[in-house]
Amino acid sequence: MKIAIWTVIPNHYQSAFHGALRRLGADTHVVYFGEVPAERRALGWKSVSRSELLENESFWDPSLDLMENVPAWRERVHVVPGGRTGFLRSLARRLTENGVDWVHWSEPSSPGWKRLAGAPIRYWHALQVNRHALGAFGTGPLAMDDLRRWGMDRFRIASLPYVVAPSEHEYFADTGLDSPPTYLYVGQLCHRKGIDVLLRAFREVLHCIPSARLVVAGTDHSGGLYQGIANALAITQQTTFTGAIPIDGIRALIRSASVLVLPSRFDGWGVVLSEAAAEGLALIATDMCGAAYGLIESGFNGYVVGAGSVQQLAAAMKAYARDPASVLRHGRRSRILSSHFAPDRVAATFLETVTAWRALGRRASMRVPGQLRSAHFAGGE
Repeated sequence: MKIAIWTVIPNHYQSAFHGALRRLGADTHVVYFGEVPAERRALGWKSVSRSELLENESFWDPSLDLMENVPAWRERVHVVPGGRTGFLRSLARRLTENGVDWVHWSEPSSPGWKRLAGAPIRYWHALQVNRHALGAFGTGPLAMDDLRRWGMDRFRIASLPYVVAPSEHEYFADTGLDSPPTYLYVGQLCHRKGIDVLLRAFREVLHCIPSARLVVAGTDHSGGLYQGIANALAITQQTTFTGAIPIDGIRALIRSASVLVLPSRFDGWGVVLSEAAAEGLALIATDMCGAAYGLIESGFNGYVVGAGSVQQLAAAMKAYARDPASVLRHGRRSRILSSHFAPDRVAATFLETVTAWRALGRRASMRVPGQLRSAHFAGGE
């Protein structure tokens, strides 16, 4: 199969998926049509030059006709990452006009006024997908539910989660057995990520285990608000704000911790959960994190808590403080669950799904086999 993937910027998780497709024999060309935004650069992301691209990758060249950016473009299945911009809508339209196969792929849309304002565009795009695309991929259950709300045919929707490269280490150090737990957050420091909730929950943990530690890694977009909250809560001695960590240093930072906590009020996926699971950490995330569905089984390898709830987050963090042995036990189970999201496994299912959609035809009623519609990518319905 020949594939063309249109995506905004080079990144360390989608590249693992691209590499897996190529290992499985798919002729895969990737076109990047954007630039690394400032907030990503602040988190340690680096811009990639043309000389650093692989032979089957390219930057979009606006001086060329849109389709001429992709070699043998008529023969490929094109992966279009949504319809939120005029560029993407134009891309879908050109593919349709030329009778070229394409699929949609997106995260869930963020809640709030932006979701309401973008509703007409999403409705229009869903009509185009239903009429002209092979089908639509969501990054997980939250995204798949969102696509249904857009109006997409539920029988055209399948799961395609983000993936990360497997760990090069067998397991993380047994920090949970002989030392107090170290909780780790990695990401932007902003309201959407729930940092205020995390800090207040950690204060409750310290009432049980005063020697516990919290590491908060990422660029502070609050102007020092969260350091101020830590001061007011009297938890500064047990809390470390590291600032931004380069991408190539995140895995080492994860291995130094006991439990990864992602307290987001909303996260379309949350790749750091995938990275932490691959490194064998216990996981805590909210029910508004896309990666929590499938990567966490509450009580088995971590806990899923209500977004915005200090009480629920504190209870989950206390569970590890009171039972340090469960840190290692849950971490090993995280490693097992992460194998369900291994790049080659996800890429193989993607190719199987596209093959099934092609066999059924674009405009037919597409009843996709149950294993391809599964809310949990690795399991059944």
